[in-house]
Amino acid sequence: MIARDDIFKILGRVSVLFSTLEAEIAKLLCVLVHQEEPMLAATVLERNSFARNLELLKKVARFRDTRIESRVNRLLAITSPLIENRNLFVHGCWDISHKLLDQGKVKVSGWKKVSYQGNESRKTWRKGTDRTLTYQELREYQAEVMRALKMTKELLQILENDT
Repeated sequence: MIARDDIFKILGRVSVLFSTLEAEIAKLLCVLVHQEEPMLAATVLERNSFARNLELLKKVARFRDTRIESRVNRLLAITSPLIENRNLFVHGCWDISHKLLDQGKVKVSGWKKVSYQGNESRKTWRKGTDRTLTYQELREYQAEVMRALKMTKELLQILENDT
């Protein structure tokens, strides 16, 4: 059985860690774009989505030496798959009923508004992605976000030491 508070704690940690990861990835992109004036790059790149920043990171890394490009590609290999779950975890509808908790599980569903069906006055809702997870799976996801964050910070440190 999983305690309800444990679910809230881990989801809170994942949310905070992912928010930090997004900020560090944006910072990394800015440093790669213009190492001497990263704030100049930040001005041009502001309001990008996380997915867009990852795309740009891949493109910009090609202009760096192979050591940096290789590290960025390893970071992207870990970070890119995290996006779908991040959106589901943060924006999903959670079922943390006692029935599921007693089985050591929780369920999260994505809800999406569907375009008009039939006539324009009728709107419907459909259930999107539906995942049943164990506490261990949530912990593993948290560990992957932490791993990506650590790699991002290490890469930033390397770039700062190169200047």
